[in-house]
Amino acid sequence: MTKPSLDLISVAVDDLQRTAAFYRDGLGWSAERVSTSDDYVKIDLERGLSLLLYERGFFTRQFGRLGTADKAGGMVLSMLAGSEDEVKSLIERAGGAGGRLVAGQPQQQAWGGFAGYFADPDGLVWEVIAQPEDE
Repeated sequence: MTKPSLDLISVAVDDLQRTAAFYRDGLGWSAERVSTSDDYVKIDLERGLSLLLYERGFFTRQFGRLGTADKAGGMVLSMLAGSEDEVKSLIERAGGAGGRLVAGQPQQQAWGGFAGYFADPDGLVWEVIAQPEDE
């Protein structure tokens, strides 16, 4: 029986090099975790997960219209931060690297955590969370 898992997240982007630079240089994700080809950039994340950025034309040829903007709405990727200051710092860094602030400044959430949101240069939305102490 297959165990439930998520191993790869594949995303279509308009400008592969710009978006790769946003994550690598803008957010400071280690270049040692980034591998590239002509059609995609693979970023190895923690816990065995990888983010694959595909040039939009290649993505469409590979996957058809699956995952295009009119089909994939409502997705937010989330990452955990160690503190409220780390959330604020990462949101600020994303904005300075060409990302866009989403939903205002980072703030306390009704469920008890602290979160901020940014979109990468292609509009992929990220949530950065500092969980409550009891989580």
